Formats: sequence, structure tokens, C-alpha cells
Amino acid sequence: MDHINIDFDDYKIILSHKGRVSFVNDSCKISKFVNSLAETIKNDLIKAKGVLIKFGIHKEQDFLVINDLIAKLNDFIIEDADVIFSTYQSVNKDVEIIEYQIIISGIIK
Repeated sequence: MDHINIDFDDYKIILSHKGRVSFVNDSCKISKFVNSLAETIKNDLIKAKGVLIKFGIHKEQDFLVINDLIAKLNDFIIEDADVIFSTYQSVNKDVEIIEYQIIISGIIK
């Protein structure tokens, strides 16, 4: 599977938004992804102006899994937020585990 890369300009776009920034770096079973996100992260996503998401996926995992996870995250993200995502090959040996890093920016109380 090919992966989607991000570059410095992608980070500049996400971090250009004024407001608080939050970050999460974790892994979980794919089926537990949304439940694994803390309520504070879900609340931050609702208020975010920028979201950068990196998914680490097993080499045998179907890209449709990422599509499904992005769709679930979109339930929390406002329509006009800048959203950038990427993928990389995880070193985890369990095909059911997803790794993720999420940067949330432009959070205004």
C-alpha cells in the first residue's frame, strides 16, 4: 500500500491558526478508535480550526479502514476547519492495531 505523506507546509497550515493547540499520540484496536479518544480531545476537535492526523497502519491493512476512521472523526470536526491527514506503515505486528497522532489547533474557548 502507498502512504500519504505530509510536509513542513502542511504543519505550517495547521499551526497557523490562533488559539490553543492540543496533541495526542496513541494506539488502539481499530474498532475502539473513537472510544479511545478522551472527551477533552473530542471537545477540542469540535472547536478546532486546524487538524492534522497521522495514522500508522499495518502493511496488510486495507486503506478503507483509514477512510472509515476519517469519516468518524469528521463527526467531531467543524466544516470549515483545515484537515490534513497522512499515513505511514506501522511496525506493530497486530493488524487490528491503529497508531495515531493528532494535532488540533486554533482552539478558542
